[in-house]
Amino acid sequence: MSGSSNEPVRVDTAKLRDALYQLTQVSQHVKSAAERFLDDCDADSDAIGEDKSAKKFREKYDGPHKDALDAGFQSAQLLERTSGEVQQLIRALEDVEQRSAETGQRLNPEINGG
Repeated sequence: MSGSSNEPVRVDTAKLRDALYQLTQVSQHVKSAAERFLDDCDADSDAIGEDKSAKKFREKYDGPHKDALDAGFQSAQLLERTSGEVQQLIRALEDVEQRSAETGQRLNPEINGG
């Protein structure tokens, strides 16, 4: 970001857009991983069985399993919300830059050619 009393405010929103793209990619990967984990666990749940050992296994690991799934899906949601907020920030910064340039043109006669 640059700016002084004689310069319009400028923000490198292209770099912010690049970062937003990366953040969106991470969000999609986390969500995909959580979905694959859920699918794999659902597919393997029948293999555990219903005997005494299976019940002990479920008692011990159902809570952590649910916590892991919740963490994956909640992380993906947080990243998605953050992406939306970064996108709003980019729009706001571009608006500020545009207004700054317009104000500078009105207030500085050299910019207007005279």
